[in-house]
Amino acid sequence: MDRDFRSLVAWLVHFLNGLAVLAGVIFLSWLWLQLGGENPYRHAVGTAVVVAMVLLILNILRLLYFRRGGGENEDYIMSHGGAGGGVRVAVEAIRNELRAAAENLPEVTRCRISVMRPGPKRVKIHASYNAREGSNILELSEKLRKVLLERFQEMVPLGEGARVEVEIDFESFAGKAPKKSEEEETPEPPPFTGPRYPVEEES
Repeated sequence: MDRDFRSLVAWLVHFLNGLAVLAGVIFLSWLWLQLGGENPYRHAVGTAVVVAMVLLILNILRLLYFRRGGGENEDYIMSHGGAGGGVRVAVEAIRNELRAAAENLPEVTRCRISVMRPGPKRVKIHASYNAREGSNILELSEKLRKVLLERFQEMVPLGEGARVEVEIDFESFAGKAPKKSEEEETPEPPPFTGPRYPVEEES
């Protein structure tokens, strides 16, 4: 399964941050217990312990949020287009359909698709493609963006307030432009209309 590398790094950073906050809570709690009841710093340390515990709870909630992809199962995207209720659509099925739609364009020789969800009502589609030699990259990228967006909206209507972003990366030219066939290069002879006899000039 494809996974957004940046999201993975962000999750790891939040995890390490949570560990650091947990270590701070443990240390401050130990320090608070070591200080005597008449120590003037005991109240300040107790306040720091409360603040650190609040930060720890916020970090745990944020880790759970990133792990679930904004409140949904990361393997599915909920479609809200049906009148009878929502339908969960597998992310892998979406990727396969989008890749097929992209490679159906004659100028595209290969395309890699990833689908990410930065938030519960936000979907990001990333496409990296190779094109045939001689293709107009700007025009082809816009055509590819339109095809991917239309195909996604056909498969997964997200309802009001949702936003779908499409990022396009051109990797390289791979594959020659299709050659013209001999029938296109050589004009067809006129149809046979019977024998033609030479006409003698009048003397």
